[in-house]
Amino acid sequence: MTNFFLKRITLVIFQLLYKAKLVKIKYHHNQTVIKLNLMINLFFFLVIDTGADS
Repeated sequence: MTNFFLKRITLVIFQLLYKAKLVKIKYHHNQTVIKLNLMINLFFFLVIDTGADS
């Protein structure tokens, strides 16, 4: 039960951070920055998912 709540909380936090980053990205208009941020976000989502499940 605790793991489930931790996973939900971390996902919500990262989704908020992700949305905040997307807003910043809109002002940048730099393709490499966008790709880098998306890759970093995807990496963190994968790490959190595997870490919470095990």
